[in-house]
Amino acid sequence: MKKYSNATFWKDHVAAALQDPVSISAYAKRHAIPVKSLYYWHKKIKKSYSASKSAAAIATPFVAVRIPEKLNEQRSANFALVLAQNIRLEMASSPTPEWLANFIRAMQGAR
Repeated sequence: MKKYSNATFWKDHVAAALQDPVSISAYAKRHAIPVKSLYYWHKKIKKSYSASKSAAAIATPFVAVRIPEKLNEQRSANFALVLAQNIRLEMASSPTPEWLANFIRAMQGAR
């Protein structure tokens, strides 16, 4: 088996190279490891991280809700919305009816 074939070896070096103030190339030379291989593993790990991050975002029970600014107008009273037995959404002011409608649609899409 090759000296540099262990994925853990490369993950450790990629992490260390990214923390080091010198370039990845200089890091590789200082540690006597192939520069091209370090760049290859950096790209591979970055791609794998991006894919796992996307998968985690899909698996999360939370839903991103974007509210247009014009619908996010301030109202005058405190407001609390009870979503479930232990889930309570509190706001400093009452939301607009449009905001509530968008929120309900977003929550229904999350099921």
